[in-house]
Amino acid sequence: MAGAWHYYNKPWMNSRLVAAGATAYGAGTTFNILETARVRAASEQSSQQLKKQHLLPVQVVQERIESLDAMQRSLDVIASKSGKNDQASVDTTH
Repeated sequence: MAGAWHYYNKPWMNSRLVAAGATAYGAGTTFNILETARVRAASEQSSQQLKKQHLLPVQVVQERIESLDAMQRSLDVIASKSGKNDQASVDTTH
């Protein structure tokens, strides 16, 4: 528009330039829409593949938390058994 300011008094030239600009803008917008859809579809496909393999960050963290909870339960059981054995040995010596 800034380059064609001197065509303001020539409507036919002004119309041609506006049409050319609108066509280029429309083509660019169409390309942007299609590229956005392609990137989104590829992202969804990748996410689905990671979900099947249990490699999504949420799934990995959840599995680690479950593993730590299982470890904590095992340690609690060992600690409670150890505590009972210590009490039993202390009680028999008195």
